[in-house]
Amino acid sequence: MSDEFNNEISNLIKSNEDKFLSFTRQYLKKFYKDIFMKQQGVTPSSKNGPSFLKGLIGSDRYIGEKDGVKYKICLPEFSTDVFDHVSFWNKDGKPYFITYQPYHIRNDGMEKLQEFCNECDLRFDIVPMSPHCPLASNMILISRKSDPETNFWIG
Repeated sequence: MSDEFNNEISNLIKSNEDKFLSFTRQYLKKFYKDIFMKQQGVTPSSKNGPSFLKGLIGSDRYIGEKDGVKYKICLPEFSTDVFDHVSFWNKDGKPYFITYQPYHIRNDGMEKLQEFCNECDLRFDIVPMSPHCPLASNMILISRKSDPETNFWIG
């Protein structure tokens, strides 16, 4: 391509930078989500929160008791960076994994994530990019330890 053409394209993008970035983000978001769903063989779940978690771990387990009150396992609170932009995914019509798509991952969030996974006999994998905001967010895939390891990579 000619330098003149490249300059025209560059100027067009600069003059419409916000629109271009918005379009690019939306396109990449759909593109990565479609690839993710195809690679993993998953679909978005209509269940969420406790009902999805119960299906994923196979029970309504309790993690402890205090003063005669039993405490159920529940999804981690969204108070830490790790637990941002949650999605629930089915495979073959059954709960398969949970994804979080944070912009940042810090120590306290990792500790809570590890604690949650240990309590529920789950594991997590961290992927360097996510469909939520490609090139700006990570993806944490939470699945049963007994399921095959997930592997999502676009490259």
